[in-house]
Amino acid sequence: MNIKTVHVAAVVLLALNVGAVFAQGVNPAIGRDARIAPLSLPMSIDTQTGWITCLQFLPHSQSQLISGADNGALTLWDLHTRKALWSVCDEQNAVTAVTCSADGKRIAAGHWNGSIAIHDFGGRLLASLRSHTESVTALAFSPDGRHLASGSADDTLKVWNLNASTLLRTLESGNDYDITAVAFSPDGSSVATGDGENTVRLWDAATGDEQLALNGHESVISGVAFSPDGRHLVSASWDHDLILWDARTGRPANILHGHVDEISCVAFTPAGAILSGSTDGTVRVWHADGRCAAAFSLSAAPSRFAALAFSRDGLSVAVSSPGRLHLWTLPRAIANAAKPSDGKK
Repeated sequence: MNIKTVHVAAVVLLALNVGAVFAQGVNPAIGRDARIAPLSLPMSIDTQTGWITCLQFLPHSQSQLISGADNGALTLWDLHTRKALWSVCDEQNAVTAVTCSADGKRIAAGHWNGSIAIHDFGGRLLASLRSHTESVTALAFSPDGRHLASGSADDTLKVWNLNASTLLRTLESGNDYDITAVAFSPDGSSVATGDGENTVRLWDAATGDEQLALNGHESVISGVAFSPDGRHLVSASWDHDLILWDARTGRPANILHGHVDEISCVAFTPAGAILSGSTDGTVRVWHADGRCAAAFSLSAAPSRFAALAFSRDGLSVAVSSPGRLHLWTLPRAIANAAKPSDGKK
């Protein structure tokens, strides 16, 4: 089935009632038995910017957040003052993906028409990149900030040279499925993608060659992230599960099972904990051996939301709902204490 991912209005997240996947020889975690603790009522901001479709915390910040909306607005928020620091708008061209470079110099915004806008952190437009023929669905900067990887509903992954604002290469897996997630490895040598074929792929960033195809999920891949040391890759899916992979061999190390609805977001903290957020209204903190270290319910969370993001330190989680942003703070001890092992039993 060819899934064309729509990133606007209430159809950003589609409900797929599919069963969990258990790879042969890998024991699923008993995450469902983790006690779920409620988080305090969130801070809430009236955005007045339409339906926010994508979110990203600025690097090393819990107080500044970039959002993209279906009305074309790209906005930088100060969460302390609950006000917008700046906003630019490309009317009638929804923002469908956002990301920030680790060096603090650039913000990339993907759009419904396939274009990508590169801004500085003051909102000034630096470049406009055009090659995709359909909506941009996922974006990731290389660790040094010199390159950008973009996935699209046109079924391609493109790698851009940002210093020259030129397209370096187009990567195609040969299938007819959207690229739904993308991430660079910490050393910048590999790019991971997820797609609507339920497959995770690893690509050589320098040559564009496909290195590995990882199969195990039973629905669309909604997120991919590398561990800080680059040894592991975690994938999230609408099948309610996460799979932790050995990034070198492509073998599954563990299945992280506990969410009961689509997983919207996954990330590693600098300490090595795995964070996941789901439309079941919970955020979970995981060890790499499959144990759920903690689970939190997002009190007063909307029943359906368009975007969820973690701050880079793993201490804040933001959720968008029509016309509003909601922010919770996670206990510092949990994120720091959940450093995973090598996944060995």
